[in-house]
Amino acid sequence: MNMNFDKGLLVLIISLCLVTSPFAAVRSRPSFLASIKSEAQVRNEASLYDTALREISRVTTMRLDTAEDLKRANDIVKKQVPNLKFKRSKLLAMGLSDATFVSAVKANTSNDKTTRAFAQDLLKNPSAILKLNGATPLALRMVQSVDTDNALLQRVADQLKQASTALKAKLKAHHSPHSETAIRINEPGLSTLNEASQWVILVSIALIFSPLLPVMVPLAAELAVGALFLQAVTNVVTDEGRDKVAECLKQAQSDFEQCDAAANAFPFGLNIAAEAACLSIYLLATAGCPFTD
Repeated sequence: MNMNFDKGLLVLIISLCLVTSPFAAVRSRPSFLASIKSEAQVRNEASLYDTALREISRVTTMRLDTAEDLKRANDIVKKQVPNLKFKRSKLLAMGLSDATFVSAVKANTSNDKTTRAFAQDLLKNPSAILKLNGATPLALRMVQSVDTDNALLQRVADQLKQASTALKAKLKAHHSPHSETAIRINEPGLSTLNEASQWVILVSIALIFSPLLPVMVPLAAELAVGALFLQAVTNVVTDEGRDKVAECLKQAQSDFEQCDAAANAFPFGLNIAAEAACLSIYLLATAGCPFTD
């Protein structure tokens, strides 16, 4: 468990204690309860992700034979990769648009008694979310969506890498050997939506439009169960979560900036090729960040 996650968990535990303390009545509720993303925010972030994916997909039909061609592709990818961080919001938006799943959540949170019972089930066994009508088909569609997006991003990354290698070969005769030194970076793998992450995303969808989270917080303290799961869903549905996903995205950005700075030191042409190689890794590193803790 990394240090940022430990700090996040400590904040959550302190919040739980405050909610259940004798002084809770005179306190405002923990800030993360007030900062759950709205449906409008989720849909806007999902739109940014879809736009980024659509723009990046243009590279698949572009000629990448010359430095000028490759630079155009580089510029597209460089501009759009940061919005791939909203891939979780795309999945949340899919759930919010699923009438069957939404209706099932609302039926299980229609009053205090049913909401508490549902919250207790989820804290004890997060996979209980799959019992809801529409949950399993929705999870399957999310997995398929992730796999489709990953395939596209891998294809673009491969094209950039191949174009980088080809352009360097063409320019080889015009530059001294030291200026062709490769920037050596490890190629990351893409992240899939595993079973545990499916549960987190499905419950996160429910938290956006139902009264579940304010019930789950004190209940987790009362039952001494589900704190880690609650931390995971809180990180998904708020802007305050500082989980390993955020750390991964930050690292991917930092690594790219260092790589790009090195690429820009090369002569024209080779700098474009080197940047394409950097962007290939940046694309995969960002897309490879996990969906949940």
